[in-house]
Amino acid sequence: MLAVCLGLGWGSGVSLIASAAETHPAHSTVPVRDPAAMPGALPDTPAPASPARQSTERMPLPTSPGLRAPTGQCVYPGQAVVLPIHLDAQTGSQQWFIEVQGELIALQLLSQDKRQTRFLLPSDSRIKPQQIYPVFRQRDQWSQAQPMAVDIRTCTFAPLAPPQPATGHTAGEIVLLMDSAHLEQVSAEIERQDYRLVALHSLMTLGQSLLVIKTDSQPLNEAIEHLRRRFPFAEIDRNDHYQNASAPRQYAREKINWPPSPDCQTSGAAPLRIGLIDGDVALDHPDLLGQRITLQAFHRNRPGGDQAHATAIAVLLVGNGRSAALGGLLPDADLIAASVLEQFDHGSVATTEAMARALDWLLAQQVRLVNISLSGSRTNSVLNRILELGSHQGLLIFAAAGNDKLQNDVAFPAGHPAVIAITAIDAANRVYSFANQGDYLDFSAPGVDIWTASPGEDGQYRSGTSFATPYAVAVAALYLRLNPNMSRAILYNVMQGYSQDLGATGHDPVFGWGSLRLPDEMCR
Repeated sequence: MLAVCLGLGWGSGVSLIASAAETHPAHSTVPVRDPAAMPGALPDTPAPASPARQSTERMPLPTSPGLRAPTGQCVYPGQAVVLPIHLDAQTGSQQWFIEVQGELIALQLLSQDKRQTRFLLPSDSRIKPQQIYPVFRQRDQWSQAQPMAVDIRTCTFAPLAPPQPATGHTAGEIVLLMDSAHLEQVSAEIERQDYRLVALHSLMTLGQSLLVIKTDSQPLNEAIEHLRRRFPFAEIDRNDHYQNASAPRQYAREKINWPPSPDCQTSGAAPLRIGLIDGDVALDHPDLLGQRITLQAFHRNRPGGDQAHATAIAVLLVGNGRSAALGGLLPDADLIAASVLEQFDHGSVATTEAMARALDWLLAQQVRLVNISLSGSRTNSVLNRILELGSHQGLLIFAAAGNDKLQNDVAFPAGHPAVIAITAIDAANRVYSFANQGDYLDFSAPGVDIWTASPGEDGQYRSGTSFATPYAVAVAALYLRLNPNMSRAILYNVMQGYSQDLGATGHDPVFGWGSLRLPDEMCR
């Protein structure tokens, strides 16, 4: 995900198309290396002259009321990045760089049009994940490099090697969700048009049909708008992606006031069933052996290669207690796990298609509590409808707020009204530094330096809103033990009533209603 966390500016020869969400302080003078000698330089690219750079403050941002900040994106090294700047014809001698740890690394110009310019971010080991790098421009070989009010933000997890051209099924794909009664009509018309049917799923529990089609001949947004006009009864959108939302000192259970008595955790007429939507769970992990786990895959192609994330979440929820430090919060629960992460050239992601099928399956498995530790940056009408239908049928969905440091943009599915959004805090009640913020946040839970399972037999510390969500799910589970028929509204009010207010009084965009806690009298 590329973050052109794009702050924008202007100067002679350059037109900036939009204003930025944030700016950066003055840059101090530092040594500059010759970009031609850098590992990321391409052999066929003429080596630019070594730029000089002067200490200067960021250029002021335009304040036109017609401009708005772009949404946060991020990019991996080795991928193209689109910047909303237009280069005039006379600026062919200019060179562009990013500042990395006091050095300038060259960007290769790929293409440009009237509104934007594409550069290649080089595959350079000095470029690190989850960083914001300012962009510099050198007008000619005699000029000093000047900072522009444009930034490039790298993604949370950079790939090991530059990605190859995309060959997966996502490019050009559209998902259509409709009442099953309309399926025959829609299918017939789709066949007559310039679309290719990729997949068809019957979401029987929800009474819906899900079509995945592909277009190679028209822009995706135009195709979606055309289909929406033709089939107004259907929800139609892109097949979006959702990423992993991702040190033994153990403070988390004490922070949520978790009862030490196993009897409290296991009381109830029937075992609790918890849904997990994530990647593939390693069922043979030593800390999951002997546990009641049902795993179903919903990816169409290669499964995501990393089992560590989903396995760590599963151990937090239902670990067998092989070691006291890795015991699950609800070891007697049935874990119903939907594997939705699929391997693409740019990493492991879940599609809208897979998420929809997973939620339908969880309903069929009579699950109420659902843990989703995935997030995306775009609302999707198909997924929105699935979440609404699931909520109406009793699903209680908890989702990680995401780890992209967003403050003005909503992450999904956590931002949907039917979902309870969870952010992460540390032992000192400080919010996780990369956690997204916004009015859609509901509650905070421990999610920084959480000791959980590693790929081997030992544990490791993990941080992120992903690892806070299981603690919120466990709190809700204990309330449902006392009253399995508790409504979402009552459950939410109870959790709010016992939460510890953090930050500004009442609800705030950093901590939500505060840190979730169980009452002292629980199971006493």
